[in-house]
Amino acid sequence: MKSEDRGRRTEFASYMNEIENITTQTHVISILKYSIEMPFSCKFQLNNGAISEKEEVIFEEFIESAFGNFHPNTVNIARVFVNGKSAFISSTCPCFPSSMNMKVLKGSKIQETTIIGYFSANGEDIPYDKPYAQIVFDDTNGN
Repeated sequence: MKSEDRGRRTEFASYMNEIENITTQTHVISILKYSIEMPFSCKFQLNNGAISEKEEVIFEEFIESAFGNFHPNTVNIARVFVNGKSAFISSTCPCFPSSMNMKVLKGSKIQETTIIGYFSANGEDIPYDKPYAQIVFDDTNGN
């Protein structure tokens, strides 16, 4: 390899690292901003009656674009199958989905106590004694 090519590759790699660092810093600043403004951290769970014992909820994937941003309305955070039908796990309040539980893997059975992820919210928005996440069926595929 020519030294000129090696120099360009090194310069490009340095440039890409700088972009990655800026992106990471921006994401961290965004998370910190909402963590400060929204003082309560909560767990996304299908708790407080969101699912029945008859429902088998199988995890498919996280919707990564939902995390790291404030959503003034409910937002789908994961794709699942409920008794074989395509559905989403959705928030139940205005919130800032902050992180995914990376232990929840494709094919995992989701139960009422499974921690799906975490979110920040204002105290008045938290659905006390109600589900912190809900099932929303996917109407786009005819289920």
